[in-house]
Amino acid sequence: MQEDKTIHIPVEGMSCASCAMSIENTLKHVEGVKNARVNFANQTATIDWENGDAALEKWREEIKKLGFDLRIDEIAEKKNPLNEKTKPIEG
Repeated sequence: MQEDKTIHIPVEGMSCASCAMSIENTLKHVEGVKNARVNFANQTATIDWENGDAALEKWREEIKKLGFDLRIDEIAEKKNPLNEKTKPIEG
C-alpha cells in the first residue's frame, strides 16, 4: 500500500482570493486528488494525491481551463539543484 503524497506548485495568474478558491475547487474534483489547498498570498497550490505519480500535466490542463497556470517547470528545476549555474570563486 502506497502512502499519499504532497506537492507544492507555484500558480501563475491569480489576482484575488476568489481565484484561489476556483483553482482549489477544480483541483479537488480531479481524479486521484485527495485534497488541494491554494494560497493566494504565496501563489502556490498544495496538492495531496493518492497512489502513483503526480498527474502534473492533467492538473495543469484543468487549471488552464480557468485561465491560470501551474508552474510545473519550476518544480523540475527545484528537484535538480545541479541545473543551477555556478559562479567561479574569485579571490
